Amino acid sequence: MISLRARGKLKHVALVGFWTIAPRAMLRLLPGTSERFGPPRRWSTVADHCARTGDRWQTVLPAATTRLPELFHYHAAGKSDTELVDPICRWSEKGVAFLRDARTMHTDGWPVVQGDRFLGEFCSNGNHAQSAVYRIFRSEPPRRLTGSTLNLLSEYSDINFWHWMMDSVSRIHLCRAVGLGWRDIDHILLPRFSSETTRQILRRLELPEEKCVHPSRLSQFRCDLLIQPSLPGNGRIVPDWAVGFHRALFEPSTPEPGTRLYLPRRAKRRPSNETELEAVLARNGFEVADTGDFARLRRQLAGAEHIVGVHGAALTNLIYARPGARFLELLPSSHAWRYYRSICAAVGVDYGAVVGLSEQDRLHPYAPLPAADFHIPIQEFERALSALLQTTRRPAAP
Repeated sequence: MISLRARGKLKHVALVGFWTIAPRAMLRLLPGTSERFGPPRRWSTVADHCARTGDRWQTVLPAATTRLPELFHYHAAGKSDTELVDPICRWSEKGVAFLRDARTMHTDGWPVVQGDRFLGEFCSNGNHAQSAVYRIFRSEPPRRLTGSTLNLLSEYSDINFWHWMMDSVSRIHLCRAVGLGWRDIDHILLPRFSSETTRQILRRLELPEEKCVHPSRLSQFRCDLLIQPSLPGNGRIVPDWAVGFHRALFEPSTPEPGTRLYLPRRAKRRPSNETELEAVLARNGFEVADTGDFARLRRQLAGAEHIVGVHGAALTNLIYARPGARFLELLPSSHAWRYYRSICAAVGVDYGAVVGLSEQDRLHPYAPLPAADFHIPIQEFERALSALLQTTRRPAAP
């Protein structure tokens, strides 16, 4: 008997393989629309859609290219060509679309407009054939939302803090930039992910809870007017303005004594020799961060000059680090991307990395992320720690 989880993985692998070789135009041969079953039958850019229908797009930020600061240290075990070292960030134009009679699908909030057309540029994998929207089998019947509906949903944002904060909530900045306030919106599609940290952030945003709608996994909504902000980043990198938006929500914290801080990861995908690494950190005066206490963590980060962290969503809190600090990230080779390098660049924190070899890697770029641990060579870690503990670059006086 195959378990439900195993069947899900088998379906995922089969569909990814299918769309690797099959033209998406085959979707048009399916009867009906994605409102009844399956994925959207067509796809489009927002520019083409607005030109065809008269729906409105309002630009907030033009397309741009920026460059990240150089790493103060870098080592990759068995994988020297990782995306992590690429300093170039390319940002597409950002803004807000106003879409009449549009649908959203599932907890990822995929936007679908007239003609059963998917607007993938608002999602992490864009209009790529391997977007998860093409793995839909079934959906619940659409629920009608009258008036205006703001879509803050994004892929993985209902289960992951980084995606909740950076991909979803940051879109509010774009809405504010075009003059939208909570009084202009009748419904808010908001990811279900909830913790004490997210609740504090939502209180700061004064989000009207009575307007919030939290979709379930198979939910569909048909909206009179869908207000659709851009994906803030570029999938795996964060723009400066999104970091600034979140930093501005809270008053600067009073720094807590203690200049060396360690942010561990207690879930899956952690260093297999974690005990050995933590012994080295303890000998060098590193204190373990209190990631369960949001207010205290901000105080710790405000005071820390040297920070070490294991790759994971808790590192999103580097947004509150002190400019001029230095950060060393420990990453698995299966997930060596620039999420936190880009956050550090936006805050003004020096960044270095050690990439350890994962015990299991992805079968292909769109395969599920493996839960396997990874190994950090202890001698390389000690060299990286020595580089981290160089003289801290002090921030300029305000």
